[in-house]
Amino acid sequence: MERIYLNGAWTLIEAGTEKGYPVKVPGTVLSGLVDNGVIEDPFYRDNEYKTRELFWKDYEFSREFEIRKEDGEFIEKITTNKEGIALSSKLEKGTYIIKE
Repeated sequence: MERIYLNGAWTLIEAGTEKGYPVKVPGTVLSGLVDNGVIEDPFYRDNEYKTRELFWKDYEFSREFEIRKEDGEFIEKITTNKEGIALSSKLEKGTYIIKE
């Protein structure tokens, strides 16, 4: 099975809109919004108060990648967590964490 590295260029999307921003993973919604000039550094002075409204919104990270057909038939579930991208396999019990 080929290893696919998913760190790097992603798109941060404000859920329910067409607003998308190029971001790097690993990263956060906050770092993506700061890097794209949507908000100022929230840790500077009272900028935190200006950014609070943004956190009532939902955001998604998106990236396209290809999985070979022979590998894809064994993948049961793909999820993300603080450790990285987790693939649950049909072949073996357990979850596999993909990270750099």
